[in-house]
Amino acid sequence: MNDAIEIGNPLDVLYTPAWAVRALIPHLPLTAARGLVIDAGAGSGVIAATLAAAGLRVLAVECRADEVERGRRDRAEVEWLGADYLSPDLILPPAVGVVMNPPYGGRHDTAAQFVRRSLDLGRPQGGFVAALLRLNWLAGGQVRHGRGDWLRSDMPAEILALDRRPSFATSGATDATDYAWMLWGSVPSSTSRFSLLRCRGSVSEEVTHVLRDRPCQALWPEVESEGASGPPG
Repeated sequence: MNDAIEIGNPLDVLYTPAWAVRALIPHLPLTAARGLVIDAGAGSGVIAATLAAAGLRVLAVECRADEVERGRRDRAEVEWLGADYLSPDLILPPAVGVVMNPPYGGRHDTAAQFVRRSLDLGRPQGGFVAALLRLNWLAGGQVRHGRGDWLRSDMPAEILALDRRPSFATSGATDATDYAWMLWGSVPSSTSRFSLLRCRGSVSEEVTHVLRDRPCQALWPEVESEGASGPPG
């Protein structure tokens, strides 16, 4: 992703900050039998590399040949696949979940296409989808795309809001929008559970402990969040 961010471009590349990924990891519905996780629209591979550093096996799917070549050279701990994630001809290996910062695509509603594609791929296998999205994404897109009609019957089970705005540019600049990780489970839901993530401190050591030392992680853990207890509604 480049410094001059044009959200209307369906091929936007945005540099996802690693701290935002580390804040998410304790909340992923992983079990002792962890399998492959896919980073869809991986870009430079920050999400994939951060997940791999926490002990996960990750496949990064990216359509840009230069990013794939660079990733294979610089992020060898990640498996790379050069492909269009939205292509109906794309065949992917079985995975337990998808974690992504999808391209927005503006008028193309690309982020929703990425989410729905991920749900189609993962739900038959009981997988999850975690997407980093603007909080206002939930309430927009109805007039042009009918997004609200879809979301009313398939809301993210968890909305994990970041307590600071991430920068997606190498300059460190942020926009005027708040963001959240939105997690869909294996079963559609019409309601969501909202939590506020604590993102100000480094949680990298805690994440490594959670994933490598616990034999089985709870489906909806409470690590590093402020919100109601219990499973999502």
